[in-house]
Amino acid sequence: DVCDMIERENLLDTVKTAADLAPEVDGMVLVPAGTFTFGADEAARDIHLEPFYIDVLPVTNARYREFLEETKYRRPRLWELRPELAEDELPVTGVSWMDALQYCKWRGHALPTAEQWEKAARGPESLTYPWGESEPTPSQANFLLPGELPQLQPVARYLSQRSPYGAAAMI
Repeated sequence: DVCDMIERENLLDTVKTAADLAPEVDGMVLVPAGTFTFGADEAARDIHLEPFYIDVLPVTNARYREFLEETKYRRPRLWELRPELAEDELPVTGVSWMDALQYCKWRGHALPTAEQWEKAARGPESLTYPWGESEPTPSQANFLLPGELPQLQPVARYLSQRSPYGAAAMI
């Protein structure tokens, strides 16, 4: 009866969902509650997650450096061993789980769980890649081609390949 009334009076257009009412958080996207397939092949299982926010971009060295300067937290040892990996626009590397946790606490955020990360990357349809099912190309993601050496890329390099929820560089 209620469903008939909603349809008859065209109320569905005026109904606000939790995602509609959620506040916007600068630099983050909201991943709505729902069920998705976590994992692949025989290990895949359907799980339900509550809504959560995730950063649009990975944390840059510049942003992590702000945390270090403000808190006097220890610098990543990797920055001294490989200074080229400490450039501002690169994703922060060489940090432990505890380092990442401390950074998130400083920002007032939380580290995503494996399930949250995967849902944010693959979307509600559990895509193979954030952009769909097609194999990655060098214009879509940073991956090695035969004979190439690994090299970090600036976090903003692959902005056009966002996940269904709008997060970038999830591959």
